[in-house]
Amino acid sequence: MSISREENTMRITFEEDTWKQGEEGILSVTDGTTPFYSADTWKEDGKNTLRSGQITDSGISETTLTVTLSEDGSMTLSYIVSSEQNYDWLHVLVDGTEVLKKSGTGVSTFTEFTNPLTAGTHTIVLRYTKDGSQSRGNDACGIGYLLFTGVEPPYTKKYLLADFNGKIYTLVDGVVTEITDAVAADLGEASFFQEKGFDTLPTSDEITSLTKPVLYRWSDGKPKAMIASVKAVPKKQTIRCIADLGHATIHGITQMTAVYTGTVTVLYSFDGSTYTDPVDMAAFLETDCDALYSGAQAKKKIWFEFMIEGKTSSLTNFVITYKND
Repeated sequence: MSISREENTMRITFEEDTWKQGEEGILSVTDGTTPFYSADTWKEDGKNTLRSGQITDSGISETTLTVTLSEDGSMTLSYIVSSEQNYDWLHVLVDGTEVLKKSGTGVSTFTEFTNPLTAGTHTIVLRYTKDGSQSRGNDACGIGYLLFTGVEPPYTKKYLLADFNGKIYTLVDGVVTEITDAVAADLGEASFFQEKGFDTLPTSDEITSLTKPVLYRWSDGKPKAMIASVKAVPKKQTIRCIADLGHATIHGITQMTAVYTGTVTVLYSFDGSTYTDPVDMAAFLETDCDALYSGAQAKKKIWFEFMIEGKTSSLTNFVITYKND
C-alpha cells in the first residue's frame, strides 16, 4: 500500500502512483504540468521513490499535496538530490513558505527532514527547479517517504441523513432514499448504522435535496468533530404582478423600463395560467410593445412573473408606460 494509516499517523510511500488518488478528508494531490512520479532512479527499502519529472533548462517539476490534520502534528520526509550545486534545487513549501531548499551531487543516501504543522489544512508543494545552464548527476531529486502525524485516526465510519420531519435517509446507488421503518432511537445504535449507513460523505447536491438536512456519523472510535465549510446561495425569488389595461384611457404601450442587477428573467401570460418561456430581462425589454398590447386585448390584463436568481441580483422597479388620451 502506498498510503498506510495507524492511530494519528499517515505514511506515504511511492512504489507506484496510486497514492495520488488521495485519502478522503485527509489528503488530496494536484500535479503540475511536469509532476513528480514513482521511479526507480533511487530505491528506499527496495521500493521506488518519488522522482521529480524530466525538465529542461529553466524548467519546473511540481506536485502539490493538501493535507488536513485534526490536531497539532508534523510532516517528516526523506529526500535525496542529485543536481548542479547551488543552481538546481529541491524546494519544499508549506502554506507558501519555503521550509527546505537543497541542491548538490555526490549524496548516495536519503536525509530526513521534519517540519511542525498545526491542526487544520495545509498545502505542501514539492518542487524541483533548473537554471538555464549545466546539469549534474541525475539532474533530479527524490522523496523516499512522507510521514504526517496529527491526522484523524482511520476509524470505520458510516453516515445517515435526516430531514426537518425527522425522517431518516440513506444513499442507494447515489440516490437519497428514505428508510421508511426507521425511528429516532435507531440513530443511537451502531448496528443500525452498520446495516443501513453509507460509507462516504454525501455530496452537496445529496444533502441539499432534503429540507433542513441533518448529517449523522457513526464511528468505531472517538474521532474529532466534523468541520464543514458551507456556502449558501439564495433560492430563486419570484415577484408576481398584474398590469391592468382595462381603463378606457389606455390605448397602447409605448415602452417598458426596469431598474435591476444580476440575473432577472421574465415570464408573462395573457390569461393568468399559461405563461411564456422565461427570457432575460434585457431581452424582454426589447419586446414589441404593440404586439404585447394586442395580445392582452381579450382580458385587458398581463400577468408577470419576475425570477431573481443569486445573492447579487435585484429588481428595484419595473415600469410600463401607456398610451393615453
